[in-house]
Amino acid sequence: MLAGLILALTGGALTALPSQAAVGTPVPQTRTFGADIEPLPTYQGQSLCDPIPRPGVVAVKKLLLATYGDHVIYIPRYGCHGISEHHEGRALDWMVSVRRADERAQANAFIAWLLAKDGQGNAYAMARRMGVMYIIWNNKIWRTYDPARGWTPYKTCASHPESGYDTTCHRDHVHISFTWDGAAAFTSFYTGKALKPGGPCPAIGTAAAGTASVVNQQFMPLPATTVIDTATGVGVSGSRPCRLEARLADPVTNLMAVEIAGHAGVPASGATAVLLDLQLRSNAPTRVYVGSSDDPPGLAMASFVASGGTAQTQMVVPLGSDGRISVASTFGAQWIRATVQGYFLPIGGLLLNPVEPRAVGSARTIPAGEFVDLVVGGAAGVPRTGVGGLALVVRAQGATAGGSLSISAPAGPAPSGRSVLYSRVRALSQPVWVPSSPTGVVRITNEGSSAATVVTTVAGWLGATGSAFTLGTGALVADTTTSRGLNAAVSAGASAPLPLAGSARIPSSASAVWLQATALNPTAGFTAAIHSRPLGRTTGQQFTSLPTGEQTTAVLARLDGMGRVTVSGLAGSSDLRLRAVGWWRPSRPAFTVSATASAPYAVAPASVSL
Repeated sequence: MLAGLILALTGGALTALPSQAAVGTPVPQTRTFGADIEPLPTYQGQSLCDPIPRPGVVAVKKLLLATYGDHVIYIPRYGCHGISEHHEGRALDWMVSVRRADERAQANAFIAWLLAKDGQGNAYAMARRMGVMYIIWNNKIWRTYDPARGWTPYKTCASHPESGYDTTCHRDHVHISFTWDGAAAFTSFYTGKALKPGGPCPAIGTAAAGTASVVNQQFMPLPATTVIDTATGVGVSGSRPCRLEARLADPVTNLMAVEIAGHAGVPASGATAVLLDLQLRSNAPTRVYVGSSDDPPGLAMASFVASGGTAQTQMVVPLGSDGRISVASTFGAQWIRATVQGYFLPIGGLLLNPVEPRAVGSARTIPAGEFVDLVVGGAAGVPRTGVGGLALVVRAQGATAGGSLSISAPAGPAPSGRSVLYSRVRALSQPVWVPSSPTGVVRITNEGSSAATVVTTVAGWLGATGSAFTLGTGALVADTTTSRGLNAAVSAGASAPLPLAGSARIPSSASAVWLQATALNPTAGFTAAIHSRPLGRTTGQQFTSLPTGEQTTAVLARLDGMGRVTVSGLAGSSDLRLRAVGWWRPSRPAFTVSATASAPYAVAPASVSL
């Protein structure tokens, strides 16, 4: 088999090596694979200018160096002139020459290994497992997305055997382009398990007749409940696994639909918007947008996800009149897990009381599978009674493996969704809105396999009195790259005021704002707080970012008496972009907090009308 493939590769003006010579040429040593294998890929041509070497391509480069020794191997190509997957960091050029017998034998042996059948009879096995999209070598091109064509002539190279055409005709290097899944190291060569994403997620089909008005709304916190998980098919039509491949530029009817009303604790009618925790994994760099089901979600919060990376963010999303929301991205394919943390409604919920971001107690190390009950009532500006829920920022660090935390009221329904993800070694923080006991106690359970140290910041509490929420338009209120609102990047030890009342429709009577904060270029350990008092009186943090590119989170920030917030760097540095998601304004109470009702504790009606 190898000899036949090698002979096919060397057609044209140059002479094939005898098959016996190939026998002594090494091929890579890899793990043993089962019968499951990736399907043949589709063609995914270059369309971005983002020449960052992708992890799967880097892994193949290391494999070539380990197997065949020290050859030059190029991955990115800067400048982005012409069409090439090098411009997206998902192609490599292995600099071996067909004119050198030893290098020709190495290239032929490696390509034959890629295209050979495996022990289970899978054709082109290693090419499929690596996510190889096509190969160009020695005047010819081979396409994994169209293998029936075999090796076909590349350009007019057969007519130009002269050495001056060696680069154009790929006689002095092997070019390998990868699919986005292969480039992201999502396929079985890298993971040991065949990738079967299940196809694109189903579209909305029919747009809603309108979107609910989210003005002066109360909030009902819920135990974290997963409403959709595309990797497992939860919440997907037909319960089949799928990935998001809808594009923001598409008509709303082509976007992915998520049923919200009547699911995950959200009532079938009456809710105007939902608070979601969105966990994303993408094979390509992208932004994911979420909005109502009657309009393209351009005004909703967006989250950036790096190629092969994950992201977690909190979003307020208005519901369409059909109780659904729509989801779209700008590029690639994404797995999405959306967890409901609560919903907004005109009457029947709780009101917010924002506080300065303050750490509650000391850092707590929670062993795997265990929990701690965190007493927030009586601390950090939260009363000892009458608490129906809490707005927290939870930071997990010091873990030796990835995992998640669930956060809930101690005696309430157990959450079915993950509240906070944590990562090995790196510190991550995430805003979480949860029901609490009437005395302000929440239970933090470590659902992972590693102990994790948890630091909790309080940003507000929910009760019978306080402020109601109005959803804004996502207007830009600060961008350090253009000196809008803030003149310089946010860095450790520096603070700057940011006037907000009167801009982005935020009224002067607002008590707090909900911001979409995006760290554009964070250094390691970048941490910031957005608050209303001098930094010395603010002990909590609201934003911890990893040095892996752009990251977005939601920040609840209390306004001072002049309608301002202060942006303070606590560690590291980053340019920052802030958008106004909405605001909270004092409102008359409509409900009281019950000490006897089961979580979420906020359902005893009062006789006060709004």
